[in-house]
Amino acid sequence: ALQTVSLPDTIENVEPKAFAYSAWVEDFMQNGTEDFLISGNVLVAYRGGEANVVIPEGVTVIAAEAFMNQTQIRSVTLPESLVTVGEGAFEGCTSLTELNVLSRYLSQIKDRAFKGAVNAVIEVPDTVKEEGLLAFEGVTVSYAGKMPEKTYETTATRLSNGACRGVEQK
Repeated sequence: ALQTVSLPDTIENVEPKAFAYSAWVEDFMQNGTEDFLISGNVLVAYRGGEANVVIPEGVTVIAAEAFMNQTQIRSVTLPESLVTVGEGAFEGCTSLTELNVLSRYLSQIKDRAFKGAVNAVIEVPDTVKEEGLLAFEGVTVSYAGKMPEKTYETTATRLSNGACRGVEQK
């Protein structure tokens, strides 16, 4: 029955399914007039159908699974303001071939962020300090600087996240 949410600008992470099945997200997906559901500086959900997605400036966090399985997406431009790409944010975006990273602040790419975007070639900027489990599984990746520290989310140990079990965790 959750109908509205007002996230503060200080939010750094939104877990998978945090607002799934809430009236807030369901109403946006069915009746929204914008492509993006943004609260505070967090991009919570996407309902657009565009092949080329430009995430609005001011977004600092892309919530977990916000673009999951959006198979029509071919290119994504991340804004200068972006700090964190959430868990599974672009997982299953099988047509993704181009990622334009404008961000000078991007420091975290969480578990499974681009998993399954098998056509993508991604250059990870040297600002990224943490890379989650399976963040780029199936993706061609190059690093502008040294490899980021490997991290994992607590969801990697949950039963529902079977894809991450058995992957080396530090």
